Amino acid sequence: MTALPANGRRIAGWACIAFGKIGSLMLLWALLTSSDTARASATNGGTNIVDSILTTLGVLPVLLMTLGIVALGLRLLLDSEGRRQPHGY
Repeated sequence: MTALPANGRRIAGWACIAFGKIGSLMLLWALLTSSDTARASATNGGTNIVDSILTTLGVLPVLLMTLGIVALGLRLLLDSEGRRQPHGY
């Protein structure tokens, strides 16, 4: 491994974790505002982007995407550090 690909994996890993943080904040917003607010926003034009995304996709897919992208980011960070075990775990 050279330094350049390791730096690229490190940057990609942190970017994935940042996108995962956005997903977790969207889920927190849904929890705090409840589903009634999202439905009311959807019927009144849906001006709130978080409510629009959660109404369109639902909470479970956003949760799965958040978990998946954070897992990918952690894997990229571990690969960049070369700390993975030889058997791949």
